[in-house]
Amino acid sequence: MEQPVDPEPQLAGNARLPAFATMARRGEPPFDELLLALASEFRWVDRPRALERLDELGRQLFGLAVLDPGRRAERLATVLGSENGFEATRLGSATVFLDQVLQSGRGHPALLAVVYLEAARRAGVELVLYSCASSWYVGAPGARELVLVGREEPSESDEPSGPAVLQSHCSHELAYGILEGLAGVYLRLGRSAPAERALQLRNLLPVYQSTFGR
Repeated sequence: MEQPVDPEPQLAGNARLPAFATMARRGEPPFDELLLALASEFRWVDRPRALERLDELGRQLFGLAVLDPGRRAERLATVLGSENGFEATRLGSATVFLDQVLQSGRGHPALLAVVYLEAARRAGVELVLYSCASSWYVGAPGARELVLVGREEPSESDEPSGPAVLQSHCSHELAYGILEGLAGVYLRLGRSAPAERALQLRNLLPVYQSTFGR
């Protein structure tokens, strides 16, 4: 069941968050900062708590940077998947807000990929967000080292069919897809105000392509 989401932000509670419109105009804002600002446009967000959770996950990945690619991928999957229990689920209003995903451990695969990426960054490893068909990955630049985070739909294969079908995504592209997906979710629920808000925010971003439902 969809959790209720306020159609308007609670400005007093979100005063410490950068405005999404400001973040949308930046060249390449960090995934965590942009997605927390996005969430704050719809509901109250405890930004310090969310960032502390990412810091905690980063500390659990201490030593990641010195591992070889294979062991690095295994460590990511073990710490974030097995030990912390992050689990992929369907697109919904409670599965694309980063703070809620960090709290519940359940989220759309693209949001779980952001958790992996941001936790690894805090451990000294810069990763890239990739997608292939309905699957989402994090990996080294150039897709030399991939970790499957989750799928939007069931698939018989855990691997992409080839490097040519992989797409990398910046934070702006992901935010665009999240907002477009949210608009669809709210419209199906008969909630026109937050749906319209999501589309207005989507149009602030300097991209014109969705990363959901390809």
